[in-house]
Amino acid sequence: MNINNEEVNEDIFSIKVIGVTKMKRILMALISIYFIFSISIEQGYSQTQVQVTKDKVLQYAKPKKPLKIKLHRDKKGEYSWDITGENVDDIIKADKRLRQLLKEE
Repeated sequence: MNINNEEVNEDIFSIKVIGVTKMKRILMALISIYFIFSISIEQGYSQTQVQVTKDKVLQYAKPKKPLKIKLHRDKKGEYSWDITGENVDDIIKADKRLRQLLKEE
């Protein structure tokens, strides 16, 4: 068996070069697989549908406007007031409450 030193060195060098290129290919394949899976997982999370249902009673409910009370005091020291608002029941309750408070004084 006649083996030339140059041939042996060339064979070892070509094996090393082939090994490095295979490693690069494997590494690139692993990186691309990682990105593909990470993108598909993120799309899975973003595609989950959330259904929001609104209660129709709450949807059409209007906030209550506050009552407006203008308090007047005459020269004798007696009080009178003007109550305005949308709900008659609230106006009557406010009037009763004011009468009770003024009687206590």
